[in-house]
Amino acid sequence: MRAPVRTTQRRSAQTSLCLAALLSVLAFAQAAAEPWRLLLDLDRTRNPASAHAIEMGVRTALAAAGNRLGGRAVEVVPLDNRGNVKRALLSLRAYLDDPNALAVVGGIHSPPYLRYREMINREGVLTLLPWSSAAPITRPEGPDNWIFRLSVDDDKMGERIVGHAVERSGCQQPALLLLKTGWGRSAEDNMGRALAARGLGAAPVFWFDDGIGAVAARLLARDIASAGADCVLLAASPLTGAALAKALDATATNEGQTASPIRIFAHWGIIAGPFTDHVGHGLRQRLGLRVLQTCALLTGARRRAAVFEVLAHAKRLYPDTFAEPESLPAQAGFIHAHDLTRLLIAAAEQSAIGQDGPASDIHDTRRRLRAALQSLERPVEGLIRQYSQPFAPWQGPGGDRDAHEALGLADLCMARFDARGRLHAIPNTALDVRVR
Repeated sequence: MRAPVRTTQRRSAQTSLCLAALLSVLAFAQAAAEPWRLLLDLDRTRNPASAHAIEMGVRTALAAAGNRLGGRAVEVVPLDNRGNVKRALLSLRAYLDDPNALAVVGGIHSPPYLRYREMINREGVLTLLPWSSAAPITRPEGPDNWIFRLSVDDDKMGERIVGHAVERSGCQQPALLLLKTGWGRSAEDNMGRALAARGLGAAPVFWFDDGIGAVAARLLARDIASAGADCVLLAASPLTGAALAKALDATATNEGQTASPIRIFAHWGIIAGPFTDHVGHGLRQRLGLRVLQTCALLTGARRRAAVFEVLAHAKRLYPDTFAEPESLPAQAGFIHAHDLTRLLIAAAEQSAIGQDGPASDIHDTRRRLRAALQSLERPVEGLIRQYSQPFAPWQGPGGDRDAHEALGLADLCMARFDARGRLHAIPNTALDVRVR
């Protein structure tokens, strides 16, 4: 009577093993079917041009890779932080709650990543920044760093703007006109360092709130003129920058407080939106307006085969927008986001994520991806240039400050607007750099 019992038990055990194996296969299939996700933490409400440009750059790079990352499909999740730091925190929390989220791609604002830098690095939020420029973002005090930037870095921005304004354009009495945020304070520190290196001493600093009205802008312009400034080093958003530019021009041309208009050398924040819609070509010329950019602009650029290929992909995805790429609003967002996504794709291939069974531990997947970004083995062709090991492992505050910066001072140029509002890079010369 006992043999049938043992037989039944064996069959039951075999059935359980088969069921477990089947469930494992089903789990594998389900995990493999779930796409990775990239969360886009962008300001779509107040700065839609930059948000759209960044999203197009991400999607264009992914499309060229078959919309896959390391063997699995990838889904882009557009979010809107509305330029609000607290809403940006919701994007970071959404990442932590999503077992398939690989990275957060940031937008134009620096304050969210300054405010939540400690949390990002503590919790392991892989953060890719194609715009935010405040210098401290990628330079934490601790041993962990999960933030990678391919953008203007304010640690170098001051040297490029000040070098161009003082050495090349003859500005002798600069004034700093800065948005009252963490970004503006970062700009003050780095512009001030570049001025001090040239023996100019402390320049007067004028602060303003975003959304400043015409009357307040006019009063600020009068104060700048009364201080004897012959040029302004500006860090502003598009509409606020436009209001300040008009006020500076009005102070010079209508009230006679200065012999000539106060020239403007601007951080690239003004090109995140419709600045040129409000500041016409004549006004831009009177102010001698120059704006910081990365050197690889789509206007007048010497096109490499890789650039033509990228623009062909972009035109298939966005035929109307890319009918004339040179007129793309906030084109730096597209360029930087495309190149940064290309580096992510290369890291995903190198780390072979998604090719080794179900991703049961998303934290391990993210760690592998970060490690690959820090040690890319093959060059990656981008719109700006070919990248060879653009990032390095973060060794803490005593190590390489630029370990998570893909671009350097040589990648930054000043640019001018043409009559149609398109930007043209001004080639750098030895006069633009005194230090570093």
